Amino acid sequence: MYLSHRSSSCRSWVVLDMDVRGAAGQDLSFMYKPAWKLGEVEVHDHLAVTKSLVSELEFIDGARVVAFGWGHGGYNAARMLSQDVENLFTCATVVNPITDWSLYASYYSERYMGSAQVGPGGNYRGYEESSLLFHAGNFKNKSLFLVYGSGDTDVHSAHTLKFSRALTEKGIIFRQQTYTDEGHDLERVRFHLYRSVEQYMTDCFPPYNEEELSLLFGKDAIL
Repeated sequence: MYLSHRSSSCRSWVVLDMDVRGAAGQDLSFMYKPAWKLGEVEVHDHLAVTKSLVSELEFIDGARVVAFGWGHGGYNAARMLSQDVENLFTCATVVNPITDWSLYASYYSERYMGSAQVGPGGNYRGYEESSLLFHAGNFKNKSLFLVYGSGDTDVHSAHTLKFSRALTEKGIIFRQQTYTDEGHDLERVRFHLYRSVEQYMTDCFPPYNEEELSLLFGKDAIL
């Protein structure tokens, strides 16, 4: 069971998966919109959709919105939190995130970003500005839960460790959890991960008190 399935069925949380520009299964012009600047147009779309739904759907509490992602999705979730100047998101959980495209598999990174070399034909500046390390200072006063498996051979632990160091150097307070020797999918510790994420969510969003319930759903909600 995926965390989104568990959360929506057991916790009554609203879960939104978005196919933004760059998502697979679309025509090539749509899929390669983020080319040379990964994280820019995708995050713009994520923030725009989130803002629209929070304002239009009454059953969504705009004060209790969280970003979650894994791998590339973890990168997107972290970028969303770092670029969220309107404070749409209260917190974010990122699992085994890609944090610097120059550290990731070249067959994937260079498909979208080109070469990281300096000089003609290279995209060094694009790699630098798309790195979460470059945006570390933007996580000030944000709530972030960073999870990784030290045995991940897909997104090497160096991604999380470098990001963690960058956050620390900027004086950012965040929560970090390590699963020793676990791979990218965290299969053997999945239940522990889910419990940890749910506890973090509960810390971010304490149970409603009677006054909050009354304001959100009317007085009948607390009878």
